[in-house]
Amino acid sequence: MPKYRAYAVQKGRRVDVPALFEAVSDDAAIPQAKQLLDGPYIQLWQDDRFVMGLRKPPKPAVARLSADALQ
Repeated sequence: MPKYRAYAVQKGRRVDVPALFEAVSDDAAIPQAKQLLDGPYIQLWQDDRFVMGLRKPPKPAVARLSADALQ
């Protein structure tokens, strides 16, 4: 089974210690890597091949209601 590495990237720098896991294919590895998403961005690698970068989705904007809108 192929071995994958997921690197956290913070402030443009890759964290030295990757999360290591195995998956049968890239399609199976991507959801596993998404579960490891701790920071804003990770890189997924299979051996020396870059698979893809994954970004955490932005948080939804919180609407602020005025006191008049609540009446």
